[in-house]
Amino acid sequence: MALPRTTTFCPICGIKLHGRLDKIFCSDTCKSRYHRNKNDERRPVTRTIDSILHRNWKILSEHHTAIGKKKFFVSLALLSRKGFHPNYYTTSSENSQQKKYFYVYDFAWMMFSDKELMVIKLEKPK
Repeated sequence: MALPRTTTFCPICGIKLHGRLDKIFCSDTCKSRYHRNKNDERRPVTRTIDSILHRNWKILSEHHTAIGKKKFFVSLALLSRKGFHPNYYTTSSENSQQKKYFYVYDFAWMMFSDKELMVIKLEKPK
């Protein structure tokens, strides 16, 4: 048994709804507009962090392409000049020697020395 419809009009455009009793929107366009507006409310909160994560990935990717190796070493000062922020990453883990790895999508890095990072290109994101 279907629940009675709580609204008889589309909440986006106001057109009277016809058809199924659990119908909420009059069309796919109104449904998409509703979800796009809902996502737009959250975007300002996450946009800054997302852009930093993408910039970090892009910088590491450029170095990976230039060097051409799966594992490479790069100066932290050089990365910082390009806009790399080591405090922004997608996840982290520790290896068996308690060395901490930081991940940004399909790249991992760890502090190799005070001034240098060891970066590894992963086969799949972690």
